[in-house]
Amino acid sequence: MPPRTEEYLDWARGKLAELIAIPSETGHEGAILTYLEEELAAYGFPLARQPVVGERYNLLFNPLAAPALLVDVHVDTVAVTLEGVPCRLHQDDYTVYGRGAVDAKGSVVAVLAALRSFLPQVARTFLPFTVAFTVDEEDAGLGSEALAAALRPKAVLVLEPTGLALCPAQAGSLVVRLNASGQAVHGSEFEQGRNACQAMLEALAQLPTLSFLAQAHPLLGQAGYNLRYLRGGTPELVVPQACEAIIDFRLLPQMELAAVQEEVAAFWRRMGLTGEIVELAPPYALAGDEEVIGLVRSACKEVTGEEPALAGFKSWTDGENFYAAGVPAVIWGPGQLAVAHTPQERIDLREVLTAARVLEAVWRKL
Repeated sequence: MPPRTEEYLDWARGKLAELIAIPSETGHEGAILTYLEEELAAYGFPLARQPVVGERYNLLFNPLAAPALLVDVHVDTVAVTLEGVPCRLHQDDYTVYGRGAVDAKGSVVAVLAALRSFLPQVARTFLPFTVAFTVDEEDAGLGSEALAAALRPKAVLVLEPTGLALCPAQAGSLVVRLNASGQAVHGSEFEQGRNACQAMLEALAQLPTLSFLAQAHPLLGQAGYNLRYLRGGTPELVVPQACEAIIDFRLLPQMELAAVQEEVAAFWRRMGLTGEIVELAPPYALAGDEEVIGLVRSACKEVTGEEPALAGFKSWTDGENFYAAGVPAVIWGPGQLAVAHTPQERIDLREVLTAARVLEAVWRKL
């Protein structure tokens, strides 16, 4: 690699390790925002703290009321330890591991690297873009909700781990809690009881019969579901009297959401369960001819020699709040979504720096 590339890799490696070492679980983003504010202040461009809720805020670099492009990247993460297994910070050649490495502190480093390279080259005091470091993306999306209500950007580029594929579509989510009730009896007299866990398993086995799950989308693939949580019974010798399940259904842009909710509710009633809808996040898809799509495609080709693959993002992002406000939001960034939230969360620094070069190219084209 050229010396400059090696130098930037060393810088990015250290910067990402520093960011990962700063805890920033949802609701506790203050320390990392303070770090970023001090880092960005050196460039001499305006910074603003946009109130979200309580003492929480989004940090805006070069805040404009109506920027030509808003670059959105969240700084909060899920818990470092999930299911009793921690996600530890360590490094291996070009790969950095740790909570938030790919979701989305690697993208934060890409932004910082792009600004570090881009700003000394521009002989202007006005920049047509704003960068927002948002909070609460991993929970209720309050940060982007406040941002979408306050700014009117022409377009939004949401940084998330897409493997540098360009995503003009985002899957929605319907989260449902199901409960099965049974009759507890001594476990050796199971014929006289009603096993709640067995009832739940029988119901879960019928989930594939839901008609909306047969639908597919050209960018997002097949509809489906994730059994996120299942709990019932005890190790003691007794027939379980209660069982709970939480199911996350993938929704596609062409779906009628009211009909999906009605079908799911009819399903739990038919299976003798009780249920409730915990969360509904609508999907969306852009038309495909928006200027921001062409802008990012052109910048990617300039940097890599190839246009990016088109894909759909299968998880919720800040993009939903901007799309709901009437602003086209595309999703793009370094790293793979599949490793996010896992004990082996990681990102390749070479992809981070490629993303930084693409961001520079995007800004030059504005």
